[in-house]
Amino acid sequence: MAQRERETTRDGYEAQFAVNHLGHFHLVRKLSPLLARSGSTAAPSRVVNLSSVTHVMFAPNEGILFDDINGEKDYQNWVRYGHAKLATVLFSHELNKRFKAAGEHVQSVALHPGIIKTDLYAHTHEGTGKEQMMQGHFFKLPLYLFDWSKSVPQGAATTVVCALDPGLKAGGYYKDCRPSNETHVLAFDDTQAARLWAVSEEMVDKALKANRGRI
Repeated sequence: MAQRERETTRDGYEAQFAVNHLGHFHLVRKLSPLLARSGSTAAPSRVVNLSSVTHVMFAPNEGILFDDINGEKDYQNWVRYGHAKLATVLFSHELNKRFKAAGEHVQSVALHPGIIKTDLYAHTHEGTGKEQMMQGHFFKLPLYLFDWSKSVPQGAATTVVCALDPGLKAGGYYKDCRPSNETHVLAFDDTQAARLWAVSEEMVDKALKANRGRI
């Protein structure tokens, strides 16, 4: 998460975008036929996508950086983390739209789980992780000192709501166990979402072709 130095996968893709978006994109694409078969009007299948409030705070104003998707021209760790998490919301929106258009009983939703007291931040600052700080942007003290940071069970709550609530607002974005409008201005932009889908397909298919026989 928000590695200070740019890293890439063996396919040459910027690591945060690959881990937080492309991997999930490929998994859901593979599972889509099963999800479609499993869903019904009474009990739709669901895809719950974990995004982050950082997609609002740090993703570029112009949205997905299609002309520098891998951060080769410019890499700023928190911008790239927010960029990847914006991709998660756009993917969730486009996925829900596609399932609906196909008449499939599958719902997709994105969410922000909260700022949670874990060692997730271990790679954002030099050290081992117990008192990690998000460097330079909005944290100046260890996370556990903030009364608005969540325990692990509290952090899981919104995910559980999105997985089980029969009144789910499909295609939306949740925060603190309820629908939220606190999103990036382009989070539900149909043009960006469709283009991201096409670019993601191209990137994943290229990687699969290059790794045929190795995975």
